[in-house]
Amino acid sequence: MPIGEAVLLLFLSLLVTGGIGYGVQKWDERRTLRKQQLKGEENAKRLLREHLICFRCEKKVNPEVDAYQNGRWWCADCFKQVIE
Repeated sequence: MPIGEAVLLLFLSLLVTGGIGYGVQKWDERRTLRKQQLKGEENAKRLLREHLICFRCEKKVNPEVDAYQNGRWWCADCFKQVIE
């Protein structure tokens, strides 16, 4: 095998290896970003669940039944008392 062919073969193998390494690196970055995004969504949902308490009596509220006004959650009983 002449030297020129060996150098060309070495160059092509390095090029292919570099391309594969670059692809794997990009894939890992996307996977890491997706994992962070999912973790952020989970944290946001958890925080939302934790902050669903009545402003006045500090009992847990049900978003389907209770009221949300001026950035605060109110259970139905407390909201009725405040309105009256």
